Amino acid sequence: MSENEQVEVQESTQEAPSPATGFQAKVSEFVENMINPSLASHGGWVEVKSADVDTGIIEMVMGGGCHGCGASATTMKFGVQTALMEEFPQISELIDVTDHATGENPFFMGNPFDGM
Repeated sequence: MSENEQVEVQESTQEAPSPATGFQAKVSEFVENMINPSLASHGGWVEVKSADVDTGIIEMVMGGGCHGCGASATTMKFGVQTALMEEFPQISELIDVTDHATGENPFFMGNPFDGM
């Protein structure tokens, strides 16, 4: 590769925005600074896995005390989602992609009436 080709590759790499520097980065920063401090008081946290500005869909995982908690759906819907939608009106949906049945000591083990 010639020196000119290397310079062009470097320039195009620097100009291309990383998914983590745009909308997802802004949402993640808000989560870290505004949402996670509250969840930390219960030993939990949330993390943005993906954020699509075009569709408005955010995928998140819960960890710590939130992972497997019986109130995790309520926390996600009425706490996290509400705060995010107020700050970012372009968000249309928040999806919890956490597998709450896994972990060291999950509270929520699935639907107790499943299979009845």
